[in-house]
Amino acid sequence: MSLSIGVHILQKLSASQELQVTVGEKIFPIVATHETTFPFIIYKRGSLTPGYTKDRYSTGDNTTAELIVASDKYADSVKIIELVRS
Repeated sequence: MSLSIGVHILQKLSASQELQVTVGEKIFPIVATHETTFPFIIYKRGSLTPGYTKDRYSTGDNTTAELIVASDKYADSVKIIELVRS
């Protein structure tokens, strides 16, 4: 899952009815398209670090993701990021 975390993020965000009402289909990996209007969401994988035990056995990966909500109204961006977090 760690390498395809972006696919999982998109599936989860797209499945949210509240986000669909707020941003519609404007959920983008890495960069938004040129003609995109506010509000929208950008996401990307930030890092991927293998997780090892002291005896060097892999326990999976530690992955971070970055999500950016862009809006022309601060209150709307806070509302949207709260929806993303939930």
